[in-house]
Amino acid sequence: MVSKNPLTAFRISQTPQLTKAGLAKLLGVSRSIAHRWESGERKIGLDLLPSVSEKTGIPKRELRPDLAEKLEEAAQ
Repeated sequence: MVSKNPLTAFRISQTPQLTKAGLAKLLGVSRSIAHRWESGERKIGLDLLPSVSEKTGIPKRELRPDLAEKLEEAAQ
């Protein structure tokens, strides 16, 4: 089973289900940026990571697992 991007999982779990445009609006980014984040083509920048995490409730370490260790160190 292929795991979904956490943003995709968040988007489709909403009632009513968010469109990609709706997700982009919620996060305050363009639809193309939101699409690139969901597809994995682009990673969420560190400057936007706190905001995206706060607005979606997705932990930062799930949004950027490549930075999990750094994020945990910064939280201490």
